[in-house]
Amino acid sequence: MSIGASITVVAVGAILAFATHVHSSGFSVIAMGGVLMVVGLVALGLQIAALHRQRQMTAAEVQPPERTVVVRPPSEY
Repeated sequence: MSIGASITVVAVGAILAFATHVHSSGFSVIAMGGVLMVVGLVALGLQIAALHRQRQMTAAEVQPPERTVVVRPPSEY
């Protein structure tokens, strides 16, 4: 799940938990909203951790050479 999808799931869960007043027997819309918010936050945390790990693996430190290197173009005959 991408970061945008995780935020969307959290938003839908918040809407269900805090902005709806639906009452039914055997099914709680408020509980479903809470579950969606938790799932969205867990997915968001996992996605951010994966991106952080990927950034660490692809980052490289550039070190200057110890001595000056002169590169000459090839001579023409």
